[in-house]
Amino acid sequence: MYLLLERFNFHNFIAKFQRVKELDFSDFKAKFDFTLKTNEYTLSTAKSNRELQELFKIRHQLFLGGPGIDCDIYDHFADHLVITSNVTGEICGTYRLLCSETLKGVDHPGFYSETEFNLDRFLKSPGIKIELGRACVKEDHRNGRVIDLLWKGIAAFVKHYQADYLFGCSSMEVISKPELYSLYKNLKEKDYYSDEFQINPLKKFHYIDSTIGESYEHNVEAGTFAPLIRSYILAGARLYGTPAHDKDFDCLDFMTILKLDQVSSSFKRRYFH
Repeated sequence: MYLLLERFNFHNFIAKFQRVKELDFSDFKAKFDFTLKTNEYTLSTAKSNRELQELFKIRHQLFLGGPGIDCDIYDHFADHLVITSNVTGEICGTYRLLCSETLKGVDHPGFYSETEFNLDRFLKSPGIKIELGRACVKEDHRNGRVIDLLWKGIAAFVKHYQADYLFGCSSMEVISKPELYSLYKNLKEKDYYSDEFQINPLKKFHYIDSTIGESYEHNVEAGTFAPLIRSYILAGARLYGTPAHDKDFDCLDFMTILKLDQVSSSFKRRYFH
């Protein structure tokens, strides 16, 4: 239903895009046209190749450092939330959203999260799913107002597509395996963890054998997570399976899923009413 694997040749698809210098976004169109303005910022979906190239540069700067372009084949099939400063006109934040509804009937590579995790059971389960990814905000604009705007943008997509799930890879710095076992103990005690859908990382991203350890010499709590993951947890999301070790970015990626019928009361009142 979601991957079209029987008729999709992934290697031919990759080769098609490798024949151009960069991925060609000259014919890019927003799947969902959305705009929201405040006094300081404007939140919208990227509508042009120019906007995309600018946000790709910002992603490279924040993720990898220095000048360059950070883009992949998933960007062509996604919508991109863009936050622009009303004062300077600069793009100061972005978020990528890829919806299962927009993938129907087209050849596509699936979801980015599938490159790190086995999501077969989750993706085969009923419901419309939106993958969140490539979230980044320039340091000078990392404030509650920008985070609030991003959530309002996500909520607009949820309403537009009548989505049932938000999901994606949430990253944090690498910690030791004993620390990670302790963290999982804490997550389970607070009901922030689920083993539904039997989600675990693919072999090349494997880091720990299970979420159960013999002993816990450390006391690592959920507050260890980056603000974005804590925000997901506050919204009612849970972490699934063990994390993937992304050696390219030297981080741990946690499969994070928010069932939209289980959104916390505070987020429901603020964003999903």
